[in-house]
Amino acid sequence: MALSVRFAVAIAVAALGAGALRAQDLEYPVKAAFLYNFLSFIEWSPAPPGSAVAPFRVCIIGADPFGKTLDDMVKGERVGHRPIEVARPADEEAAATCQVVFVARTDDARLPTIVRMAAGKGVLIVGETAKVLPACGAIAFVQEGERLRFDVNINAIRRQGLRASSKLLRVARDASSRYTQCDSQ
Repeated sequence: MALSVRFAVAIAVAALGAGALRAQDLEYPVKAAFLYNFLSFIEWSPAPPGSAVAPFRVCIIGADPFGKTLDDMVKGERVGHRPIEVARPADEEAAATCQVVFVARTDDARLPTIVRMAAGKGVLIVGETAKVLPACGAIAFVQEGERLRFDVNINAIRRQGLRASSKLLRVARDASSRYTQCDSQ
């Protein structure tokens, strides 16, 4: 799983074809590459007994802006010994069965339920609006001009029993413990 964001983006660009590309054409291939790379920079909770070979689930709850891009990117990859599987569960309650949950901007109203269902289950919640971190999500994508960045809610990551590597925190636009409401939920 040593795939760099730059290499993953190059793969995504190649998959889109050689035609003229607009910034919005690259938004979700780049987000997919970031999402995939986040897996390497989180210290995950140990797998429950008997599930060491169960798939490591990356779930997209609600609208799926990635199409096949994320599936193609993780095909054949693993987190530890666990094969990565992209799932698209129909409801928020399935968040507890995932290791990563991505919430698209069109579905951010579902965040409180997703956070509640995933509480204490070792789930990394990633979204793309300003509502993600205050709702106790872990990572929020942020567009800064032409650049895609991300912010990290350290308290939400800790609350899930996970640990973000110092490398991830250094490249984040903002890595903060200011969301103290996420400590006690």
